[in-house]
Amino acid sequence: MGSDLAHVEARYDPATDVVMFRLWGQTSAAAIFEALERHFQEHPTCRFAIWDFRRVDLNALSVPDLMEISRRSAAASAARREPRTALVMRDETNYLLGKVYDALSETGRSPIEHRVFYHLPPAFAWFGVENAFDKSG
Repeated sequence: MGSDLAHVEARYDPATDVVMFRLWGQTSAAAIFEALERHFQEHPTCRFAIWDFRRVDLNALSVPDLMEISRRSAAASAARREPRTALVMRDETNYLLGKVYDALSETGRSPIEHRVFYHLPPAFAWFGVENAFDKSG
């Protein structure tokens, strides 16, 4: 895999029921599909998900990509109780892209509640759990 392609790391903490996806490089819808489907096949009832997009370039994602990500995410979340997903973005442009994704998910009747953040601590606070992964935020 070249350095310009997305690298995805998924870490799960069963005590807090949080999965954190961290991405680096130039991402694609396919990289996101693969990460979410792999995790939710193994942990189908995981309640909280964080997508840390602060180190990734999201410019390659189109509106149809966002719609398909939302559709697949909703399907993968069928067994999740009151699912919440936090999108953590690095800048205003990506933050707005996260808000567009949230609106598309709501329009598509996704069962997942989404919020967009700039930093990890407010995302964990929204979940009502501590960050078991690191304290760097």
